[in-house]
Amino acid sequence: MKTYKVFLTRSREASSLLADALWEQYKQNEGCSSDFGCADNDDRIPVLYYNCGYFYAMVEYESERPKYELIFA
Repeated sequence: MKTYKVFLTRSREASSLLADALWEQYKQNEGCSSDFGCADNDDRIPVLYYNCGYFYAMVEYESERPKYELIFA
């Protein structure tokens, strides 16, 4: 099962920097990947935040206890 930690921000640059930091923090976890971009139409982002000018930074990795965290930065 996957665990997701998602940051939403209004800055594309901030989302890129957050994705790099998340990768460094979680890269030792199995199946780890990080990503960033526009939050519109990404099925990992709640629809409520589409077309609102948000960018995201995300890390996902394998976990025995999956969870989803959404953090505004």
